Amino acid sequence: MNKVIRKIKETFLYGGLEKEQYKAISADINESNRKSIITLSIVAALIFGMRLLLKYSEVPYTNKVVFIIAIVIFAFMAVINKLVKTNTYVIHCSAYMFIAVYLLTGILSSIGEGSIQERTTLYLAFVMSAPMLFALNAVELTSVVGSAEILYLYLIGKFQAEYPVYATNKGNSIILSITGIGLGIYMANRKFSGIYNAYMNSRLQEIKELNNELAENRKELQAALVSAEHANRAKTVFLNNMSHDIRTPMNAIIGFTSLAATHIDNKEQVKDYLGKIMTSSQHLLSLINDVLDMSRIESGKVKIEEKAMHLPEVIHDIRTIIQAGISAKQLDFFIDIEDVDNEDIIGDSLRLNQILLNILGNAIKFTPTGGIVSLRVIETHTAPKGYADYEFRVKDNGIGMSEEFQKHIFEAFTREKTATVSGIQGTGLGMAITKNIVDMMNGTIEVNSEEGKGTEFIVSLRFKLSGEVVRYEKIPELQGIRALVADDDTNACRSVSKMLREIGLRPEWTISGKEAVIRAEDAMEIGDEFGVYIIDWLMPDMNGIETVRRIRRVVGNNKPIIILTAYDWADIEQEAREAGVTAFCSKPLFMSELRDILSQPFRVKEDLEKEKTSKKTGFKCKHILLAEDNELNAEIANEILGEKGFIVDTVGDGADAVAIMENGNKEGYDLILMDIQMPVMDGYEAAKRIRALKDTQAANIPIIAMTANAFEEDKKMALSVGMNGYILKPIDVDGLVEMMTNI
Repeated sequence: MNKVIRKIKETFLYGGLEKEQYKAISADINESNRKSIITLSIVAALIFGMRLLLKYSEVPYTNKVVFIIAIVIFAFMAVINKLVKTNTYVIHCSAYMFIAVYLLTGILSSIGEGSIQERTTLYLAFVMSAPMLFALNAVELTSVVGSAEILYLYLIGKFQAEYPVYATNKGNSIILSITGIGLGIYMANRKFSGIYNAYMNSRLQEIKELNNELAENRKELQAALVSAEHANRAKTVFLNNMSHDIRTPMNAIIGFTSLAATHIDNKEQVKDYLGKIMTSSQHLLSLINDVLDMSRIESGKVKIEEKAMHLPEVIHDIRTIIQAGISAKQLDFFIDIEDVDNEDIIGDSLRLNQILLNILGNAIKFTPTGGIVSLRVIETHTAPKGYADYEFRVKDNGIGMSEEFQKHIFEAFTREKTATVSGIQGTGLGMAITKNIVDMMNGTIEVNSEEGKGTEFIVSLRFKLSGEVVRYEKIPELQGIRALVADDDTNACRSVSKMLREIGLRPEWTISGKEAVIRAEDAMEIGDEFGVYIIDWLMPDMNGIETVRRIRRVVGNNKPIIILTAYDWADIEQEAREAGVTAFCSKPLFMSELRDILSQPFRVKEDLEKEKTSKKTGFKCKHILLAEDNELNAEIANEILGEKGFIVDTVGDGADAVAIMENGNKEGYDLILMDIQMPVMDGYEAAKRIRALKDTQAANIPIIAMTANAFEEDKKMALSVGMNGYILKPIDVDGLVEMMTNI
């Protein structure tokens, strides 16, 4: 019984739905009602308007007034419901008002007119159809329509009882009213059911989307969890590696220091120990720098500078830096360029150096003694106007990498664990740093490697050009002259030959020293001699010096012969000169360098060591004020500078340095070495105060920052407060002398 009552209640009160379902879609029901009211109000206004116009002459005056009032009310309800969209009270009142006005208009217009049947039929048709269009529940329909029906029948019976049709209409009216109410209830239930189904479908769609979103979030969280776990494992491994890698050089430093103290009287042994201590110290410093670099990159403090740079200088500097490592492991090193037309570009030379040195350092580290390492620079000519694209390819025939490790090579703290690699020191940060810098420079880096066969890294970068594209004119004096290039690297031969051809020479090339000699003899015999010889220093069948010596026997001493090498030629320069070498040129050979060496008289390079010595001599007895709060650092600096002939006075704080300068620099200091981090007044503040002194001589004294702060922003800060230079601890005296020369 309770179930039946509940079902009847739901049918009459909630359109066949449960109470909670009805509440859930109440907003949609109100919106449906609002639209129905607007539509029906417009239709009703049009109906009564048409009745008014079509039967105007037959309609009594009172009915005209009733119709006009009804039209105004219907129009008002349509406008109000169009404007008011969310007010439930207005919508319900409008629904009741619509039915009441329509019924009342029908009743009033029927009283006193001749055809009750016509008007009753029209009225009853509305009673049947109106509930179908409204989403009112059964109680509302019954109360409003039922009351209006009773009133209608009463008035008709009272005023028009004399018409015989009344009895028929009364019965029809009752039947049709009941039918209309029942139909209205049915349609309302159907409408509510449709609205609820639409609501549930939308909710199901929302739930589906939420489930999809949750699934995606779950995947992301799982990936993040895996990444976090991997990072934690990697950091644990990193800390273990760092503990081992830092302790290794530290143990060496401590151990060899102890041995040096024990064998203090054995000068050669102590010198050997000190050399090993220096090597271990440099390695320890490189480990710390890697960690600091990674920290700065992750914190977003690393910025890419946009400065003019000369590509040949950058590449030659890199060659110079790695030369010691190449020589120590007795590796064959090949370096060449291809299609490099733009040598002057805009970019960050420091970061480019860091990228290439990290990769080359790994190539040297993981290539066994006697292996091969190569660097190739290619301009790809794919960039838009005003830019240049370059590929930097570093290749070795070292131990290579597994496919699995290649997937993680650019992740921080990652090192491959194999028997071959485990004995090689490193932090596992170098390639992560490299990848981050390449990304910041909007470039790409890829790696191809195979275990036991070697590795190749390809770095692609785009740079702005520094100005107009340089177009090299042909050198008139060299037009048509034959040139011979001898190099066991085919790429180098082709690159140099192409540049010679652009200058106007007729180049030929060979990969054999012996063949170069044979060609020189043949050229002499046919009377078409080579005017220029460019010979590689190291070739497998015959080295460059012996090749030059034999060519000189054939051609005499009047033809220029240039030795081309990727190595330091200082040790063989005298022997090479005696063999007949005219000049030396570093690999890779750029167009600007080739033109310079061919178009100008060949000249012997100045002895750099003599130049450095003369500079050092020029700075003897220079008086230096050292501001350093750490006694040990001050003692080290005093000893190093004193041995080089400098007179050093030390103060423990920047405030003391300022005080001395405020007194007019009576001690006659030529330079201030200023530590940055000091307790009372730091170096930046001290430099600013000295630069603000009224005494111009004291205010303009050269100040060089001497600090362990190795970051670029620290250097910029030092220069911004008026310092003249920036040198890192421990002091590199040669670098200091060079800096003082440029001040």
